[in-house]
Amino acid sequence: MNLSKELELCECGDTREEFLNRLTRKLQEGFVGMTIDDLVCSPSDAMEFCKQIRDMTECSKLIDPVILKALMNLRRAKNMPTGLKAKREPKRLQTQLNELGCDLTADTFRERANDLFAGMYKSRTFDELACHPVQAKDLCSVLRKNLGNSELPDSMILRTIMNVRKAGF
Repeated sequence: MNLSKELELCECGDTREEFLNRLTRKLQEGFVGMTIDDLVCSPSDAMEFCKQIRDMTECSKLIDPVILKALMNLRRAKNMPTGLKAKREPKRLQTQLNELGCDLTADTFRERANDLFAGMYKSRTFDELACHPVQAKDLCSVLRKNLGNSELPDSMILRTIMNVRKAGF
């Protein structure tokens, strides 16, 4: 991604550095306690984040994928800003499933979520899907419907898919 070119195409007046600083500040100040992964695994929050960035830049042509790709690339940067990593005790997937009344094992849930992702978005990586929060939300809705459990949060579903990708399965 050539962010400078993308910003120019979207008619955004920010330089690359200004834009990345804007993203970092908004995440730190407006989405306190969230990491970049937390944000992209919560489509509603990701959409709100993008809306706020568009409002701040006064650039209505700035699309979600440009904003979220820039943010995710920032996550991978060697000089990633500090303070964006959450310090919390992760809850086991099986515990979360049990609490939500889902009788699947964690392994079965992972398999079903990833199979659905692969079936719906054959040519996309998880990172590409995460940059399109409306489609990520759709994936979560379909999985909830398929499993017959409306209580499963988007963030748990998407984080499960992301973690399988990170583990290299």
